[in-house]
Amino acid sequence: MSTLYEITNEYAEILTDCQNQDELSDELITRLENINETFSEKANNIALVIGELTSDCEAIENELERLKHRLEVKSKNIQKLENYLKDKMVYIGKNKIETPIHTISIRKSTQTKISDKFIGWAIENQKENFINKKITYTPDKKLIKEEIEKGNLDCPYAQLIENQNLIIK
Repeated sequence: MSTLYEITNEYAEILTDCQNQDELSDELITRLENINETFSEKANNIALVIGELTSDCEAIENELERLKHRLEVKSKNIQKLENYLKDKMVYIGKNKIETPIHTISIRKSTQTKISDKFIGWAIENQKENFINKKITYTPDKKLIKEEIEKGNLDCPYAQLIENQNLIIK
């Protein structure tokens, strides 16, 4: 059984033979018909494999979503249990519990809580050293495409490329 690569090479040979002959022989026409059938068969088989792989990818994505949901639920449960235990320890005034398996303790920490209005305040009060500036530039591909198509943009760093996409229905 020939591979698609071999069939493609044979197809190119037949086309070359067709171009080099003034009149097509019956044998050449038969070879061309047979190669078209074989190529179509191989292409169909590859399309079937692509379909199977696409189904596999969808199943994996669904499983990832399911596992992500399970992870979120379990993480929330952990947080609830930690808060419950901490609240009860604080309520009875017990900062440390030692068992043969675990040592559970509560320690104080400091957290910096910033309001959404802080940046405006810092700029107003000339405290820019308290804020980090992030500037991100991204090209507007839609506008660039429109301008290139109109002939209004001549840039060596932006060009339209025509692709050939495979469609399997």
